[in-house]
Amino acid sequence: CPVVKTDELAKVAQAAKDFLGGQSAERIQPSYETADWTTHHWNHFLRSFKTADLSIAQMQDLDAVFKFSKSGNSEITHDWLWLVIDAEYEPAYLRLESFLTSQGRRKFLQPLYQKLAETEEGLIRAKEIYTIARPGYHSVSSSTIDGILGVE
Repeated sequence: CPVVKTDELAKVAQAAKDFLGGQSAERIQPSYETADWTTHHWNHFLRSFKTADLSIAQMQDLDAVFKFSKSGNSEITHDWLWLVIDAEYEPAYLRLESFLTSQGRRKFLQPLYQKLAETEEGLIRAKEIYTIARPGYHSVSSSTIDGILGVE
């Protein structure tokens, strides 16, 4: 399988490294011209943090500058909420609940519920949200989430 490399995504990866290295989101914004970034740029940026342990301060910085908790783009919101769960970033928990109760696509739901189910506290939160959200889900989505959460 060919490996595709692009200058644009390399710049995005460098922006993520700079952020993890201590540069503020406010400095990254003009340095990397994030106003021109597409969904693919933002997904690559957010996915660069999946193996990092982001602090609450880093999450606050990202959210304050890039407004991820207010994003109307489901692709970006999904990747942001994965980080929210991982970092236990409580200020975005309402957005997490809102997304899970308004979004029916399994491609978004399954990873978020799986991530929530990794901890006891997350599993409790997932079940509370799921009780509200389940009636609005397609049977394929609810069947998958039932299995993740152990719901019968």
